[in-house]
Amino acid sequence: MRCAAIVRADFPHLKPSRPSIKFSQRSSRVVARSSVRDADVAAAMESFAAKYRVPVEEIQQEVDVIESAGKGVYLEDSWGGSFAQKATTDLRQFEPGSTVTLARLSFNTWQPNEMKVKLTGGLQIKGDWDGVPNMYRVDTTFVTPDGIEGVSATVGEFSRNEKIDNRIDIAFTRLELRPPAGITEEGLAKWKETFQEANPTMDEGGSVVVEIPPAKGHLDILYMDNDIHITRGNLGTVAMVERIKS
Repeated sequence: MRCAAIVRADFPHLKPSRPSIKFSQRSSRVVARSSVRDADVAAAMESFAAKYRVPVEEIQQEVDVIESAGKGVYLEDSWGGSFAQKATTDLRQFEPGSTVTLARLSFNTWQPNEMKVKLTGGLQIKGDWDGVPNMYRVDTTFVTPDGIEGVSATVGEFSRNEKIDNRIDIAFTRLELRPPAGITEEGLAKWKETFQEANPTMDEGGSVVVEIPPAKGHLDILYMDNDIHITRGNLGTVAMVERIKS
């Protein structure tokens, strides 16, 4: 399963660049492990994060260490929240700073689809959101050549797989285009001037919602504690995300 990008512009305390991070060797949510194993896992995580986007064969040793320690344990109380991506083995994935067309960003949905936008970040949200208890969404933030900021989101729901204990099934069912949270009236007017004519179903708040046939995939939990989740997707991509603390 592919996700689009990494640190949401709606949150001013988040940086779109790749931050330098250090992983604590123990979390209150981690399944009990020896101190030696914890040190190995922390080192493997730091190595993965330092490379950020890397072919899986170049990070396989670190993945093996992490997977062996994680034992595929799913911690329900640690699953939900907002997360920023720290590393991935998907070389096709967009990065903050990339320039793409709206067509490529939205499966050829948003118009004008030839418009080029610069990606500024993203956010992965899992859990209770807008009254939906099993929400799974990936928000990708962008800015147009004229400086108009926006969010393109892929939205769905997740469920625990009935047969494989550490597997999370995900079905994306809609796309959303909207201005960033807290936009001013002047900003909203510019947003609508840029996008409303080409996207006539836009509502008064500047949002466009398009239902899509369910796009299904899954994530297998390799390692999970309260702050770090490392998963392998149905396409083989290994990804590491870190909780964003309010």
